[in-house]
Amino acid sequence: MLEVASRFHRIAWSVVVPLVLLPALAVAESQQFTSTARDLKTDKVLYTEHYDVQVDNGRWVSGTTRYVSPSGQQIAERKFDFSADRYVPVFSLDQSIPEYREGITRIDKGKLELFNVRDGDRKTASVDRVKDMVADCGAQSYVIDHLDTLQSGGILHFTLAVAGRIDSFALRASKLGDVDVNGAKAMRVRVELDSMLRLVLPPLELIVDPLSKRLLEYSGIANIKDPATKKAYSARIVFSYK
Repeated sequence: MLEVASRFHRIAWSVVVPLVLLPALAVAESQQFTSTARDLKTDKVLYTEHYDVQVDNGRWVSGTTRYVSPSGQQIAERKFDFSADRYVPVFSLDQSIPEYREGITRIDKGKLELFNVRDGDRKTASVDRVKDMVADCGAQSYVIDHLDTLQSGGILHFTLAVAGRIDSFALRASKLGDVDVNGAKAMRVRVELDSMLRLVLPPLELIVDPLSKRLLEYSGIANIKDPATKKAYSARIVFSYK
């Protein structure tokens, strides 16, 4: 069971992260920022993430993330568009080595159309669009909208649409406590499966600045795959804003 659960965990978390939290803004604007992903065990730099995001009144409208190796080679790109749903974007993630693609191609009233491509084999399917559903980086908007609940000790329950699995899964998020970051108080948040599988599968953790509503650090399964193993990296991702 552990082997099956571990495989599920790698796939399910591969689209959860990174959850990038942006400050509320009065007018639409373009924001650029970066993050650095390091191996959880060795602290070796795996890649950097370069974000170019259009934001309107604190809401992500659309954007692009470029993933770049330490040698300067672009290894993947993600494009996303929130025109149809605040928390579920139409998106595509394309990684060159290993060759892999996933995304959501369509959102309608009751369904999401998901796809993934591995080794040239394309799979597509529909999943039900349910209450409190998120997908890919749309989870960040959901967390932003419910920071007060987390701050007061409440637990968030939501559903993640997983293109890599072509399925959806129940998640829960809770505040672990406060931590000092550069002299300021930040919030530690845990996100885990909302089922008994959370007892055998490790959660991911976020460190969030509750004032600026920015993600400062993320630890857990990343959405980029190791070319050698074709499995998602386990990484600590630290964000840098201008």
